[in-house]
Amino acid sequence: GGTVASGAALIATGLLAARPWFLRWGAKDEEVHGTWPGDEMSPDPAAEATRAITIHAPAEEVWPWIVQIGQDRGGFYSYTWLENLVGARMRNADTIIHGLTRQVGDTVWMTPPQRYEG
Repeated sequence: GGTVASGAALIATGLLAARPWFLRWGAKDEEVHGTWPGDEMSPDPAAEATRAITIHAPAEEVWPWIVQIGQDRGGFYSYTWLENLVGARMRNADTIIHGLTRQVGDTVWMTPPQRYEG
């Protein structure tokens, strides 16, 4: 009994200690504390997380990859096996697929919409 409780406490402590790192994964201080487009849409969020990566390419080369993100589009450029493990039935594109543009207000599905009655 005591060993299980001690192990659970150790895991919980580790997760709590790592949480701040996970909430700002890859982001610099100025990115975490900065103001971003869309922040005005949620002026008083219940939780915040800023994650970032550095891409050594101009915005006009990166943007086409961003606008094709989502289920039944370009995927999420992640681990396909992991996405499919949770039922996403994902295929990740390795090229730009012309015609996959987004409009303001479009839904970015993470799984097939019918999976969660979307």
